[in-house]
Amino acid sequence: MNQEVIKVVFTFDKKYELQGLIAALSLLDSDASHEYGFYFLSETPFSDDIVSDFNAYLSGFGNLSFSRFVSLDHLIGDVYESRHLNRSTYLRLEIPEVIPEEKVIYADVDVIFVSGLAGLWSEDVSGYCLAASLDVGLNRERSFSKKLLDLPYWNEYYSKRKGSYFQAGLLLMNLREIRDRQLVIRWRELCQKRFEYHDMDVLNISCYPFIKKIGANYNIIPGYLVKKAYELGVSEGYFDKNEVDAVYENPVMLHFAGSRKPWEFPSSPGGREYWRFLGKFPELQERVMKRYSPSLYERIKKFLVKPLFV
Repeated sequence: MNQEVIKVVFTFDKKYELQGLIAALSLLDSDASHEYGFYFLSETPFSDDIVSDFNAYLSGFGNLSFSRFVSLDHLIGDVYESRHLNRSTYLRLEIPEVIPEEKVIYADVDVIFVSGLAGLWSEDVSGYCLAASLDVGLNRERSFSKKLLDLPYWNEYYSKRKGSYFQAGLLLMNLREIRDRQLVIRWRELCQKRFEYHDMDVLNISCYPFIKKIGANYNIIPGYLVKKAYELGVSEGYFDKNEVDAVYENPVMLHFAGSRKPWEFPSSPGGREYWRFLGKFPELQERVMKRYSPSLYERIKKFLVKPLFV
């Protein structure tokens, strides 16, 4: 393949190693016409068994250029943790320090890809720190207004920014710009604060207005898709109809944000798509089933859930 390698970074801790592998596999599987290079980033060293396991699966794809495993050791300091989010969510904030590239795509691992990232990779981010999709829920009038009342910092940073809060699950990161602005120093300070949305708040506060908007189809939250929240975004003015049409006609990544994950709750929105992909790797599917042991009710109910796309 005589084309630029699309470089993608996945970050996770030991709890989410399987999900990191599944996310990477789904990306290679979804886009055979482009070449990808993967960085896997963790706060602790990867065992030889994990590296061998990942490479055994990934090497089956001809569009993989490289896979590299990077551990941070000591870079992250004190961070604020709450709900289902722990230290690992902040790993993306260290990417400019440990990944020797000019730009990368960062992706969460509670995702599967249904098409490739060549379109995102080709975005011109000159003068921007990041490119990202708008958050579906937090830009809603009702949600945004409630945050203004409930969270003092929300009023401080976002009072005039309704309709411009970005999701952090998929980012095109201009690492050169971030380094020039010395943002990692700022990020390390902010990640100690008690922000409701953790690293997502850190990025929205520190990078604005140097965040380029990309389509909502790049980072689709299945629950919001089922609830028709994207259409509400059109009526409230932060999405347009063409952008929402692309969510249905050209989906890129399904992001299982929130606490109900498809490996534990197969009947949750998008669970059908997740397990359909796992079916391509029976041994891997069995490992997921054994580790998370979804209930018999959930296993049966997933067959009754309508697919997200027809």
